[in-house]
Amino acid sequence: MAENHEMDRQQGKMTIGEGQMFKPDDDSESESESESESDISPKAKSRVLGDEDTPSRSFLFYEDIVHVEDDVWDLYFDGASNNMGCGIGVLIISPRGEHVPVSIKLDFAVTNNDAEYEACLLGLQSANKLGVMKLTVHGDSSLVINQVTGSWKIKSSSLAPYQAKIEELKKLFEEVRYVYLPREENQFADALSKLAALINILDHMDSLPLCVERRSSPAYINDVDDAKESEAEPWYASIVRFKEAGEYPADLDTRGKRALRMLSAQFVKTNDGQLYKKTAQGVLLRCVDKTTSEKVMEEVHDGECGSHMNSHMLVRKIMRLGYYWTTMETDCRRYVRHCHNCQIFANIQHLYQKRIERAFNKKVKPRGINEGDLVLKSVRALLPVDPRGKFKPNWAGPYLVKKILTGGAVCLTDLDGNDFSNPTNLDQLKKYYP
Repeated sequence: MAENHEMDRQQGKMTIGEGQMFKPDDDSESESESESESDISPKAKSRVLGDEDTPSRSFLFYEDIVHVEDDVWDLYFDGASNNMGCGIGVLIISPRGEHVPVSIKLDFAVTNNDAEYEACLLGLQSANKLGVMKLTVHGDSSLVINQVTGSWKIKSSSLAPYQAKIEELKKLFEEVRYVYLPREENQFADALSKLAALINILDHMDSLPLCVERRSSPAYINDVDDAKESEAEPWYASIVRFKEAGEYPADLDTRGKRALRMLSAQFVKTNDGQLYKKTAQGVLLRCVDKTTSEKVMEEVHDGECGSHMNSHMLVRKIMRLGYYWTTMETDCRRYVRHCHNCQIFANIQHLYQKRIERAFNKKVKPRGINEGDLVLKSVRALLPVDPRGKFKPNWAGPYLVKKILTGGAVCLTDLDGNDFSNPTNLDQLKKYYP
């Protein structure tokens, strides 16, 4: 079997190569037969299925994998054969949790059972090139697992050479154990095999690179979701320039340009130069910068007509008033959380409510109160006469946590430095956000 793959651990790059059918005759030896274990140098061991004479044709470059002889590695294999093509996939997992994916497209017709055997052989050869000595092989083909373990007899003459080759490779390991697992638990190897079967590799190419990257934020330009805009450059500046002159930011690649085109299609620019966000209902919302958005939240939330609504309602009300910016939900949630009046007038949970909450949230790690934190204290005792009536605050403060005693008691002091005469229970406090 000829392999041609390459992988970059940092960017998750992998190569899908072309494979040739395994031939059991003596005139055509596989790659694993041409190199003995003693001939594999450390450099070759770090390059899975790599050819020492042609290092550029190695399908995996994984320098960080360190082999430990006493540890057991895991191998998952799967094969796919359909009207779109044939492919095999292998996933090798080191004892440290490092994943080594392998995917090969077969340019010859095979049955599903043949493809499963091809995948199993590929996995054993790959593990051997890594220097693995103890291996647990996982597969979702009951036929392959039971035949290689000797539970079932091989009746098909086409599968006998595969069985003989597996027995030969098994001698290169100290320990090989086969385990059957359901198909739904073998999804990674299944995806690799189907990907290789479906993909089209041109005749002049031996392999096709596949890059899987990690991205922590949407592909918006100019850090739209970070809301780190300068006064002269609002978050929608790139959208305006694109709609006016079709200009792209200089640092955008092809993927970023496509994201900008798709994003710009959701906005409308009027003759007066103002940019509007077009909703699914066709309503135009005026796009505002960071400074204007702060003023809008303040006026809507706690202005003359503000009702100190929660963050969800605040976002909806701002949109009904015709304003929009990309980080509305995050900004409104932060604004409401730090609102002083919203904190001191928040509802006090009754004892039975707290018991129910504890029963359902036993596995939830509570947000603790530490010494030096600002807290609010629940107002439980009713004054004989309170002119505010039912509109009085439910929480008093903020106060400073001076010391936390054993048993859930806390010593508080006000902002003027006056200590409370008696300790306060933790269940009567909540954290205050200035």
